[in-house]
Amino acid sequence: PAEVRAFLESHPGGLRVALALPAAPAYYSNHMALSAEIDRGDVYYDAQPIARRVARRPTLVLFVDDNGTKRPLIRWPTTIGGWSDQRMPSGWTVQKWKESDVGPRVWRDLYAGPTWLPPKTTPDKDLVKNLWNGKWGLKKELLGPGPRAAFGMTLLVHHQVFKLRDKTERFDENGIGTHGSASVTSIVNGTSHGCHRLYNQLAVRLSDFLLHHREHVVKGEQAETFRRVVQHKGTFVAKVDTRGFLYELTPPVPVNVLKGRILSSRKTPPLASAPAKP
Repeated sequence: PAEVRAFLESHPGGLRVALALPAAPAYYSNHMALSAEIDRGDVYYDAQPIARRVARRPTLVLFVDDNGTKRPLIRWPTTIGGWSDQRMPSGWTVQKWKESDVGPRVWRDLYAGPTWLPPKTTPDKDLVKNLWNGKWGLKKELLGPGPRAAFGMTLLVHHQVFKLRDKTERFDENGIGTHGSASVTSIVNGTSHGCHRLYNQLAVRLSDFLLHHREHVVKGEQAETFRRVVQHKGTFVAKVDTRGFLYELTPPVPVNVLKGRILSSRKTPPLASAPAKP
């Protein structure tokens, strides 16, 4: 230590050094045998919304198959669904439980710069903001594309694969995905509408890694013609003309969503509604 200190003090302006790095592991290649596992952590299926302090938060782990050994590459915090405001067909807003699907899924569709198409169940009040100049405006940044979009900078759609009689496969999705998010607090101590959120920079790192280490097909920009009239504090028209830039992973990356620890006395998701947040 004394010799190192003396050496550093003899170069007060700093210096550059070169280090011989170890060779890349055998599993490191242009096409790696990757898989992911999402642990939902502690889950409480309370009949009504109750503030809970969760000891074990949801996590996402990316694995690589190293000649039969499953090696974790990253372990990041994420989210699962919970109680959220939902607009009913009658126009009333209530709170409903948003479940995160459990079981085997795949990442096939990877969107860069994804947009969000708010479903009919999204309350209009959630799509507008106070401009603090006596006016209200549409939350265009929430629709995307951009870092403050609901899906952040990248989106990996969760598909469930069904084997058909003719030996082909059908890919179904339920609106759930792994994606970036600017809602940092929800990743730390909150919930989502069912999706698995990541910090934006981590979502970009994950997507970049997948594109560098999984074979894929470039599908390009996906056109969209979404329109919705929003009526809250005025009338606004939400327009989305693209779904984002699509890459198709070939083959898809397997994802297993674990049930987690169901700690409530109730073991199934609540179906009843609760009063909306004021």
